[in-house]
Amino acid sequence: MARVDEPTFDDLLPLLRRTFSRHERADRRRLGERLRHRGGAAPAGSASLEPDLERALPALRRTAALLGVEVP
Repeated sequence: MARVDEPTFDDLLPLLRRTFSRHERADRRRLGERLRHRGGAAPAGSASLEPDLERALPALRRTAALLGVEVP
């Protein structure tokens, strides 16, 4: 999301809000903590921060399509 231009981000923001609003509050908090500590030590009690790329691939492809980015 850091590479998306501002108008595109503004267009995607409602989608992001709806997506994350469906998660429980504790899950949103845990996700925020993981993002906050990305590249550093994981928060205490958290699972591995390594993504399951095979499981994430369909979502990554759809997100890339929405952003107009080609994915191999």
